[in-house]
Amino acid sequence: MACIFGLIFLIEALVLGKMKSSNILNSLARCFGLLGCLAAVLLSGGCNNNEAELAQLRKENAELRELKAEMRALKEAQANNPELIRLRKENAEIYQLRNEIGKARQEVQQMKKLEQDARNQMASRATNQAQQAQLTEENQKLRAALAQQQQIQQLQTQLNPGADVCINQLRQIQGAIEQWAVLNKKPANTPIAPAEVTAISAFLPGARVPQCPQGGGYTFHAVGVPPTCSFPGHAIPR
Repeated sequence: MACIFGLIFLIEALVLGKMKSSNILNSLARCFGLLGCLAAVLLSGGCNNNEAELAQLRKENAELRELKAEMRALKEAQANNPELIRLRKENAEIYQLRNEIGKARQEVQQMKKLEQDARNQMASRATNQAQQAQLTEENQKLRAALAQQQQIQQLQTQLNPGADVCINQLRQIQGAIEQWAVLNKKPANTPIAPAEVTAISAFLPGARVPQCPQGGGYTFHAVGVPPTCSFPGHAIPR
């Protein structure tokens, strides 16, 4: 930088005529010499810097190649390691075995569910069969009781020829009592007074109380209570 300022000063002096030409030439020669040295120094420093950078890059490149070589060697060693190959194979077999165990568990659960459903169906069928057998037994008992009752009625009819006629008349009386109670708004179990029998007879055929063919007498009890006959065996079946 000092050489540059000196050169500028010499040029100004030459232009203004302040110095002799011989002195100016000598000074210019010295300035140009200094500039040449400065340029050589600068060029030398730039070259040194470039060489240092190249050396650093070459070193890093070599290190990178060494790392790549080590990685390649490590991968080859792992690929060719029998123990590692065996472990990988065992891991694959374990994974496959776990899948098979999971599938087997699902199948077992499905089998248990099917078994439970089958048991429930069997239990339901057994319950239905038991209920059906019970209903059949009760039906048979009802039929037997009905047949027995019919037999009793037949025997009673044979022993008492007028029983059917009397029972039919008792049913007519019962219907007349119900009509009379509805018309007169009489609640159930309302006693029937003797004076009310005449009003009830208006609802009977001929508007009169019929007579038992075997001489029995009819009794009016209450609303909802069947009338009765004094002759044995003459009663409305329940």
